[in-house]
Amino acid sequence: MLKEALNRDPDCNEAKIAIKMVKVTKANKEEAGALFKADKLDEAIEKFDECLQLDPLNLNYNATILLNKSIALVKQEKKELALASLNKCLRMNPKYAKALVKRGEVYSALGDWEEAVNDYGAAAQIDSSGFNVQQKLKHAQGKAK
Repeated sequence: MLKEALNRDPDCNEAKIAIKMVKVTKANKEEAGALFKADKLDEAIEKFDECLQLDPLNLNYNATILLNKSIALVKQEKKELALASLNKCLRMNPKYAKALVKRGEVYSALGDWEEAVNDYGAAAQIDSSGFNVQQKLKHAQGKAK
């Protein structure tokens, strides 16, 4: 759409700025992902935080960044910080099934089985076959009793 806007109006500064921002956010997200894959978790988390500052109004992008940050925090055994990141993520995108499953996993690790059941149940309503959610839901339900 942005390229089409520029084709119609080559002097459209808003479209030029938006295209540049898309490129910058993509590059930063890729850099953060590479740091994560290299197991440089502190650096990856720092880069994820930088990504969040680039386009604060892009809720879907920021929700994805917060999910990725939470995964890095879980790997560092920082479950409470991961939970805070997931809560922010889900405020931005309440129907993000993958984030609901991840938050359910964090709640499970913290022994909060009722919250895990709630999140797995919500994720199952959005995507009943993804992320092994049905098995996780049954397991959490068994623990919650």
